[in-house]
Amino acid sequence: MSFLNKLTRYLDYKLIVSKAKAYTAYTEYKSWEETMSNKRIKTLKTDNGSEYKSFKRKLYLLKKDTNH
Repeated sequence: MSFLNKLTRYLDYKLIVSKAKAYTAYTEYKSWEETMSNKRIKTLKTDNGSEYKSFKRKLYLLKKDTNH
């Protein structure tokens, strides 16, 4: 799984054993990136593929919980 910071063009990747680990990989990257930059990640873009449906669902629920 790869993560690209569009501002700095820094590319990071995580090797995952299964698709179920995608959410964990993202939360680890998010924590690291926000610590290094002292800024929150505002936008997450995907290619809208169907391979990470459970990952997208978890992010949707997480975003919905933080808006309240």
